[in-house]
Amino acid sequence: MTTSEIKKRRNTFLIVIVVVVIIIAGASSAVILTRKASNTFSATPSTTEQSSTTTGANYSIQINAGLVFSSANVNFGDGNISHIIGSSSSKSFEASHTYEIPGSALLYYNITASNGAVYSSSKSLIPLVVIPSSTYINDNESAGTIVVNSTTSSASLNPNYPIFAVGANISFNLGFTTEPVNSSYQVVSQSYITNFGLSNTITYVWNASSKMYGTSLSQLEFGSNFKNPGIYYVIVKTTTAIVNSTSGAIVQGSSQGTYVFLDVAVFNGGAISQVPKSVYVDDQNYIGTPNTFDGAIAYNGQALDILFNTLQFLVGYEGNSTTLFYPQLATNLPSIANGEINNNYANYTVDTPWGTNYTVHIKPYENYTFYIRSNATWQDGTPVTAWDVVYSMTRTLLFDAGSPSTPGWIQAQYLLPGNYYTSNTFWNITQNITWNNATNAVTFHFQEPMTPSLVFQIFAYASGAFIMDAAWIEEHGGGITWNAAGFEAYKAEGNAGNYNTYIQDNIMADGPFELEYVIPTESVILIANPNFVSPNKWYPAPTISKVIVNYITQPSTMYLEMSSGQANDVSISSSNWYLVQNLEKAGKVNVESFPTMDMYFYAFNSNINETQLNVLYPGANMPSNFFSSLQVREAFSYAFNYANYFSKDVGNSVYNTTFVFPYAGMLIKGLPGYQSISDLNKTTNGVPYFNLTRAKQLWDSVDFSALGITIASNGVYEYNGKPLVVPLTIPAGNTVDSGGFLTFGSDLSSFIKGASFPEVATTFPQQLSNMVPNENGMTIVPWLWGPDYPYPTDYMGAMAYPANLSFFLSATGYLPYLFQHAGLTSQAANLTAMATEYQNGAFSTNLTYAIQQFREQNEMLVNMSIYLYLGQDNFFWITSKAVNVTEIVEYQENPVIAGEISLLYNDLVIS
Repeated sequence: MTTSEIKKRRNTFLIVIVVVVIIIAGASSAVILTRKASNTFSATPSTTEQSSTTTGANYSIQINAGLVFSSANVNFGDGNISHIIGSSSSKSFEASHTYEIPGSALLYYNITASNGAVYSSSKSLIPLVVIPSSTYINDNESAGTIVVNSTTSSASLNPNYPIFAVGANISFNLGFTTEPVNSSYQVVSQSYITNFGLSNTITYVWNASSKMYGTSLSQLEFGSNFKNPGIYYVIVKTTTAIVNSTSGAIVQGSSQGTYVFLDVAVFNGGAISQVPKSVYVDDQNYIGTPNTFDGAIAYNGQALDILFNTLQFLVGYEGNSTTLFYPQLATNLPSIANGEINNNYANYTVDTPWGTNYTVHIKPYENYTFYIRSNATWQDGTPVTAWDVVYSMTRTLLFDAGSPSTPGWIQAQYLLPGNYYTSNTFWNITQNITWNNATNAVTFHFQEPMTPSLVFQIFAYASGAFIMDAAWIEEHGGGITWNAAGFEAYKAEGNAGNYNTYIQDNIMADGPFELEYVIPTESVILIANPNFVSPNKWYPAPTISKVIVNYITQPSTMYLEMSSGQANDVSISSSNWYLVQNLEKAGKVNVESFPTMDMYFYAFNSNINETQLNVLYPGANMPSNFFSSLQVREAFSYAFNYANYFSKDVGNSVYNTTFVFPYAGMLIKGLPGYQSISDLNKTTNGVPYFNLTRAKQLWDSVDFSALGITIASNGVYEYNGKPLVVPLTIPAGNTVDSGGFLTFGSDLSSFIKGASFPEVATTFPQQLSNMVPNENGMTIVPWLWGPDYPYPTDYMGAMAYPANLSFFLSATGYLPYLFQHAGLTSQAANLTAMATEYQNGAFSTNLTYAIQQFREQNEMLVNMSIYLYLGQDNFFWITSKAVNVTEIVEYQENPVIAGEISLLYNDLVIS
């Protein structure tokens, strides 16, 4: 599947949030809300409270004093205090407040009884997360962060909340989560005000090398000694502005700002209102929160991480194995022995509603029946049924041609006939998925015989195979009209702009966790699902009560949170690995490495859309069919310095750590039929390596006239009478590839005289929107591919199958008829052979024969020089010492799940 990412964080003193600009006057000291009294309450008041609220919404708290009181004061933590006057009979009261600034509050109150006794809630503080509305941050803004630095602060009285004794020294660190989505804007300054006498503005400094504003960690730290009890707050403003990417000049009048606040409590014996259960904090390296929680649409690691923990599948993987399975929602695994896989041959005629008929030829291993376990329930306690499975898989199939890309093709390729992007009709779906309400069973009728292993793989932690609550979907406007017209009309809901927004933003869970709330652009909070029933030891109930997933792209912020003990795991890239090494040396983290099936590559686009190219880079000057030439692709392939890229740009040699390892072709390590570079060198024309002499020879052999390229008298290569300008499209913010492609462009210039190769940074949405046949303006397409399921069709089908159904080769123009039409008959024949070999392998139940066909296809792919192969990923779990390492090693290194940079939180144990 497509991914654009990586991750990771622990027990937190903050929630990172943004807010509209408002002015708050800070007091010189905290408001204590206590007074000396001759006697005090002997009983703790009972309260009813909620754990979160939203800016602009009315928040209220009910407090039962237990006796008649004369007055009360409630400190809401943002500088606002509510004063309540009692009556002769008042024993309880309600306090309300509307927060304008979101943040992390510690509510404190005191009550004065009619007899003069005073109750102080310093030992019963109420934590409250104030969530911003979804409109508070825009693409030009960035969210600030404020954390308590536990390394340089006095010891906290609570491991999960910033509560300190009187006299404590408390240090704070500022930061921000990600740069603005709009790359024209950057963070240019941060400032803070407090109610304990400190304020400052930190102006960021332009770095001409990185073309970014930044500052040192020391500039972002401040602290104070707190000699008096009370609630203290820090308010942080993060300012962004339009920045000239060449000079760093800030465009006047373009500044925008967001705010976040954090409370700390200073009381001897301070405590919260109830003892918290275990909280796990996961800092993930993503920009913003997931764009959908719809299990039929979600198709990136960011969303899958949440859904893997909230929705169940029919089956799952046993630990780290990709070939051993356990029943998850199913009562057991279908087999020939238990009668849930057919073992018979049969022929029968089917009459269609439109007056035709056809003959069905049933063969063994085509029909698989799954019975749903009776103790599986949704979070509201209602049972999971076979109808839920039917409904969920129907939505997945109906959305298989959705835009942006949806995952339905994974199951559709085996369940639907012909072109599964158009054959997802009422008739075909209902003929191939049948159910029995009485036995609570669903049967899948595959187009060809399927091995049990492959069937389980496309249903186990595969995108599109999530089981959702049919009644909940219908209740919230997502119901399917169960006829041909209804199915056809429903397909539109699989396209962005037509999504059902309630289903997009919410989850009805049947998994071990349920969605508590989302802080837009910042965090997702999960809580344990009390109605979850574990089916077996492979899928246990969670011991963790809450998971906070924070989305942060700033490695310094992750470093501070991990070093302060405020994150359980973080994801820090190789370009900042020194931070991880510092954490290791300080004894703060455990680092576990394991190979994944994630791979990085660039595809040469043989059919460049010039209009779209000019949108990406207006100065481009190159033929649209530039990379249709095999010699051009080969020349570029031999000009890429892989050794330098892996050792220096990625950092393998710099940090003496293997972050990625070389591969070629698409039968990568971890797949049946894997072919190493050594294997391919024996069966192909050779895997390209860095050789500028060979690259020049290949370039000199190009038929330039066929491309419209001329050579000027001074030896400069020209197109349309001007020197070649070939933009190299790379992912925005990817400093590793930026360095590698700077070298790449320089090496290309050494034998392509006069040509220039500017880097063009593209966001993932830009990349995805360009991946349309005949509409792709990228010259070379950057991508990261992770496994949907660990079988060759997932890789060979998407990246090596020259057909309209193929995600990559169709979007980059590698279709036999296009090359035939262009007179490139030899390449057309190669592509035709690859298509045949794929079909032979994909629909064979003989694994030996299938692997033979996939290998022949893979070898031709290498000979066609369609890709630059930029490494297969080693991933690292960077976890705090509180996380049980054994659980990580035994249960969190499955390449299908961990390959999406996802943790199964119910398998984690923290101390």
